[in-house]
Amino acid sequence: MESINCEFCAGYDLVELSEAEYHFIYLLHLALYQHYQESTFFMNREPETQDEVIVSSMQEGARYFVAKQNGKICAFVKISDPGETFAAMGETYRHIRGAYCLPEYRGKGLYQNLLNFTISVLKREGYI
Repeated sequence: MESINCEFCAGYDLVELSEAEYHFIYLLHLALYQHYQESTFFMNREPETQDEVIVSSMQEGARYFVAKQNGKICAFVKISDPGETFAAMGETYRHIRGAYCLPEYRGKGLYQNLLNFTISVLKREGYI
């Protein structure tokens, strides 16, 4: 994991959600599913309920890193133990299992800053 070379994006709080706060991610989770359904690879499945998202996140050991502006979550990255790869596994490796940024916040460097924040937290914890 290497940080992304980008300018600092002021005016946002970059934080990790506690498990008790996972329900706050649900509206962005639904927006990500809507995006999937409109994309060229067309993922046509029913989105999980809020309770299902929370339960599945807990089962896979997911962590949510978010960007907030004035208390509103505008982007997230979901990191978890299991992933969709066969090439890299182990105790020091984690997967991005979901990522979304509200359209009105795109193109401002916010997501690069969120990824850098996530990388810095994981590196401090010994992940590579």
